[in-house]
Amino acid sequence: MEYGYTETLLHRRRYFPELKARKAYVIEDALKGAVNHVIQGTAADICKAAMVAVDRAYPEMLIHQVHDSLILEAPLWYAEEVRVGVSKIMVDIAEGYLGVPIEVKAKIGRSWAEV
Repeated sequence: MEYGYTETLLHRRRYFPELKARKAYVIEDALKGAVNHVIQGTAADICKAAMVAVDRAYPEMLIHQVHDSLILEAPLWYAEEVRVGVSKIMVDIAEGYLGVPIEVKAKIGRSWAEV
């Protein structure tokens, strides 16, 4: 924080000019945001990288991103193959950036609410 910004593990920066504020509560909020940015920003970066890789592997699929989740629309006969492939892609992407394995939960349903 000595430079006034934090970076995600993929080097995306977020600046916090509020750290120069005169009010303690403004500075405290900025510090919380700075810590949060590293964690949630890294998760978002990894999710976006995974989305690009999934799009390359399954260009015919419609992909939606909701927070740190990817939702794909696939025909039911193809859904299990896509579920397994997307899970592997996401694990590989995350492990490539983090250097440690992560758990990916992938489910199949007829609607977003169902999964």
